[in-house]
Amino acid sequence: MGNHICSHSWRRSPSRLQHQCVVWLNKCIIMLWISFICLSMYCNYFIIVFLDGRALCFSCIIVDAYL
Repeated sequence: MGNHICSHSWRRSPSRLQHQCVVWLNKCIIMLWISFICLSMYCNYFIIVFLDGRALCFSCIIVDAYL
């Protein structure tokens, strides 16, 4: 569906995605909605954290450090 689109968006605006990730970290209460958005934005990075909010936050930190 969107591997090409996702990698393209990732290269185009990494700092914006990084900021959004920090925002998501502060709102880890709305897990379902956040994990859906993270799956859309980060694709491969968030495949394994579909519904686990804590894993999602942890992965967000990893992606933030990776940038």
